[in-house]
Amino acid sequence: SYLFVGYPVALQAIGMWRERTGNAAPEAPTGDDPSEWRKRGEVVCAQVYAGQYERLRANIARLHPDMEQWMLEEGYGKVLGRPGLDLKVRELCTIAVLVGLDTPQQQYSHLRGALNVGATPEEVETTVEIACTQATLSAKENARKVWKDLKTQRDAKENGKSAED
Repeated sequence: SYLFVGYPVALQAIGMWRERTGNAAPEAPTGDDPSEWRKRGEVVCAQVYAGQYERLRANIARLHPDMEQWMLEEGYGKVLGRPGLDLKVRELCTIAVLVGLDTPQQQYSHLRGALNVGATPEEVETTVEIACTQATLSAKENARKVWKDLKTQRDAKENGKSAED
């Protein structure tokens, strides 16, 4: 979660996870070569963003080229692309974090991303609803609206209509 909420909150989240699950910290990863993070990041980011990948990279680079590099190497290569959980589970976890942070734009991207990497609409909706049980009223309303809008767009596309029809 440090990718989305920063180190202090990530430390709290990890502590709560350890306390609730009783799971010990994993062994330190071996053989994870930092020189491979960019390549892995490009592959993982392309899976999550599918047809929006190049546009995303251009948009982030317009904000600042270092952010585009960091997104690929650190965000997708080192964090989201590392071994352990499969990408679908990581995307569902990301959705839950983003619901709590009340970040609709990023939620939209990762809702789509979860579907792009194999989550079913039911799995995504369940994740949103579970996250909503711990969210503020505003965050709940926004998360449910973003998910509803995305489903409407997907349904319209599947039926050959625009979302406005």
